[in-house]
Amino acid sequence: MNILIAVADLGLGGAQKVAISLANGLAKRHNVFLYDLSSEKRKPEFIAEISDKVSLLNHQLSFIEKIFLRIAYAVLRFLPNSTERAIK
Repeated sequence: MNILIAVADLGLGGAQKVAISLANGLAKRHNVFLYDLSSEKRKPEFIAEISDKVSLLNHQLSFIEKIFLRIAYAVLRFLPNSTERAIK
């Protein structure tokens, strides 16, 4: 199975560690691609932790693509989730 894990960046942080750990674990049985939206923020100590079995994608987003993704993320943050709808 092909799996894409996307994170905002691979700078220092807990979410980044979780993403790398998840990618490394899944790569034992699957094709895993790790993609970060802000590759300029990559920290070498985090990159060193990524397994050779994980493909680190290097596509640079254009300014317009980054704006679109940030808007989409902002909109999704304010949509009610299914549990909130079930409570009302």
